[in-house]
Amino acid sequence: MKAKSINYTIGAIALAIILGCGGGAGGVQTATLNKIYYASDETSNFEIFTINPDGTNKTQITTSQAGNQFVAGIPSGDGSQVVVGTDSGTTAEIGIITISNSSYTALTNNSTEDTLLDVDRQNRRILFLSRRDGNPNLYTMNFAGGSIVKLTNSSADKFDARFNANGSRIIFCNSDTDADIFSVSSNALNTLNLTPSTTLDTSPRMSPDGSKILYQCGVNICTMNLNGSSQTALTSGTNTQRNPEWSPNGSKIVYSEVSMTTAGDIWIMDANGANKTALTSDNADEIRPIFSRDGSLVIFTTELALDQDIYTVLPDGSGRQAIADTANSIQNVRAF
Repeated sequence: MKAKSINYTIGAIALAIILGCGGGAGGVQTATLNKIYYASDETSNFEIFTINPDGTNKTQITTSQAGNQFVAGIPSGDGSQVVVGTDSGTTAEIGIITISNSSYTALTNNSTEDTLLDVDRQNRRILFLSRRDGNPNLYTMNFAGGSIVKLTNSSADKFDARFNANGSRIIFCNSDTDADIFSVSSNALNTLNLTPSTTLDTSPRMSPDGSKILYQCGVNICTMNLNGSSQTALTSGTNTQRNPEWSPNGSKIVYSEVSMTTAGDIWIMDANGANKTALTSDNADEIRPIFSRDGSLVIFTTELALDQDIYTVLPDGSGRQAIADTANSIQNVRAF
């Protein structure tokens, strides 16, 4: 399908901020923008926003048109473009915003759902889920919507898919009778089931150095080697630990913990499971923690009475701050 260009409103402030943050050229270098990207329906439609980790320079970078809502945004390696996922209510598509000319280009345009999952920012490849063959399978494409590679070929649902650090492999969850973690090379070869068990294994995250996979194993947090060996539980107990994420240097792990009687809280521990510390403890449900790109802050979403906000806290539990108080829904929070 030939890509089509559509002009969308992108504010002049957004141009200055994002262009100023992008180092490198042509995606060869992957810049640390030190920005938080997220989708929120605070303007009635879901739009993509960016904000600094200290809560300054909040900027709306999309304006929905013709019933489409923007539900996910991931910047290119140099920050000059933003890959976005849209949702019209009946179909999902993927496009790209080019900052320099304030334009939007549709990369997919068909009657099936094409859902944005991740971006290999260095090699300019887009990972997405599509039902174009009738089944939910994983694909990659380039930033022009071409060179499409079909990575999987089954009827099972796939989710939680991410590139590894250099883009050579993709890890994902495959849900048939249970949920297992799989790995496949970027050229669709060498597919491996890393967790062939009856346990529900989800939320895989590759370590920054590429040596380990962090994941949720049942109600606990585990790590394993890239081939599925040395599976090790880092947490224990009956409470559910979920949403694990590495720190940028791989020395720490953050996650959320929830029980049947208490709201979710954010925890941090060493990469080997030692020194577990609660970073939050209140009546709100605190979920989906991630680190800022420099590792100085833990970013998380709070939910209380359908009000979702973004907060930050220092890794020692001090300095909690609300940086995006939306009183609405928030999703797909990522730090770059």
